[in-house]
Amino acid sequence: MSISTSSFARAGRLPDAVSISRGKPSWFDGRSFDLLAPSWELIKNIRSGAWSWEQYAEAYNGLLQELDAENVVAALGENAVMCCFCKPTENCHRQLVSRYLLRECGLIVLELGTEAGQMSFRFAE
Repeated sequence: MSISTSSFARAGRLPDAVSISRGKPSWFDGRSFDLLAPSWELIKNIRSGAWSWEQYAEAYNGLLQELDAENVVAALGENAVMCCFCKPTENCHRQLVSRYLLRECGLIVLELGTEAGQMSFRFAE
């Protein structure tokens, strides 16, 4: 199984692009996987500065724990590219999804364009 992550700007026009974002670009016509999209409450709290990244990550990880990781992988499908608006250098929920799938399924989810074995985000452990 091969699943990766990227931004809409970089990969949103790919045939296997899947939105995991609450909003989408007007031109995006791919699939959406709303269960992985952060709630508007989470988005509001991180954007306003009411929450730190750590608080956001804890809340979002709590939402992920309510899901069945194997079902998530099956629903995303082979070659899915999970997309949102963030640049790969920013703290982003798609990084948290990557860590969740690694932890729960042993699935290594890389940022599109990185080499095998590289993690595209600094807080991967």
